[in-house]
Amino acid sequence: MLRICGTLGSVLVQHPHFPAPVRYSVTTLSDLPDEQVQQTITLMKRYALEDSESNILHAAVEQALRRHPSQDLISAIYWFVKDRLRFVPDEVTAAALPAAIAGDVVEALIRPVDLLQSSGAGDCDDFSMLLAAMLTAGGVPCDFVTVAADPGARDRYSHVYVAAYAPQRIP
Repeated sequence: MLRICGTLGSVLVQHPHFPAPVRYSVTTLSDLPDEQVQQTITLMKRYALEDSESNILHAAVEQALRRHPSQDLISAIYWFVKDRLRFVPDEVTAAALPAAIAGDVVEALIRPVDLLQSSGAGDCDDFSMLLAAMLTAGGVPCDFVTVAADPGARDRYSHVYVAAYAPQRIP
C-alpha cells in the first residue's frame, strides 16, 4: 500500500521540522502510477488554493515584496521561497512520523501555511505548493507542471514545478 501524508490533517505528532506539534493525515493512493500523480497534484492544488486565502500567506507576499523591491511580483515571490527553503527528501520528512505510517509514505506534502511556520525544509512539491499559494494570494494565475526528471525512470513523474502566467501588458 502506498500512502501520501499531508499536514493539517487529523492526527497530532511532534515533528522535528516544526516548533509545535502538527496535525497530519494519510491518504491511500492508487496502485497505478499515473493515478498516483493525479491524486498528488489534486491535493497540492487544494492545499495551495486553500492556504492562499490565509493571512499568513498574504503577509508572506508582502514580505517578499519588501525583501526584493526591485523585482516584479512573480520574481519577488520566487526568490523569497527559494531563499527560505532548503531541500529535504520525503524519506527524511516521513521518517519522523510514527513507524506504522512512515514506511508506507511515498510522498509527504507540507501545506504552505505550515511550511512558512516550520524550519523551511521540504522538497519540490512543498516548494511548488508554497510558491503557488503565494502567487495565487498575489493574484497571479499559476499551475503545476510534472516531469520525468529521473534518467533511470523516464516514464515516471519525479519532479514538479510551477508555471506562473504573468499578466499581459498592453503596448
